[in-house]
Amino acid sequence: LNLQLGEVWSQFSKTEEELRTSNEQHTALKQSLEMLQKFTALDVDLRIFQGQKHFLNLHIGTMPARALEHLQEAMALAEHFITTFHTDENVAYVVVVGPLEHQEKVRPVLEHADFQPLTIPPQFQDHPQQVHADLTTQMAQVQQTIKEVLAKERALAEQQYPKLAQAYQTLNGAAA
Repeated sequence: LNLQLGEVWSQFSKTEEELRTSNEQHTALKQSLEMLQKFTALDVDLRIFQGQKHFLNLHIGTMPARALEHLQEAMALAEHFITTFHTDENVAYVVVVGPLEHQEKVRPVLEHADFQPLTIPPQFQDHPQQVHADLTTQMAQVQQTIKEVLAKERALAEQQYPKLAQAYQTLNGAAA
């Protein structure tokens, strides 16, 4: 009986692990889609914010919205351009662009303005609209996998029910 229950537990354990993995993927994709929401107004390939730049000093991040006007003036003096692409309550999401040779002028100004750099996730390798389409496709595939694993788990439960019921009666009788 112990061997039989061990086999049944092993089968259920495999499906539970598949379900856990799929649910983690679903959660990660959902978080990626939520994060991507902030970048939808950008009409650029998000790869430009990843890796080393050769000609442009490029920053993407957040800052207090109240400091935006002052920072725009300071960036103009440093020969940089700043644009807002998203706002949340009191936070502005901005892109700062300028010539690479002036990057040393910009760094202290950004720090003073409470600029917080954003890290673009490595899976954001295209325009936001294309990344959204890719993530949505992946999300649909993961949801289908979850449905299949749940169906497999139900089928396994139906298949193993007679064994489990018999084991319950045997163990319940032996408990006395």
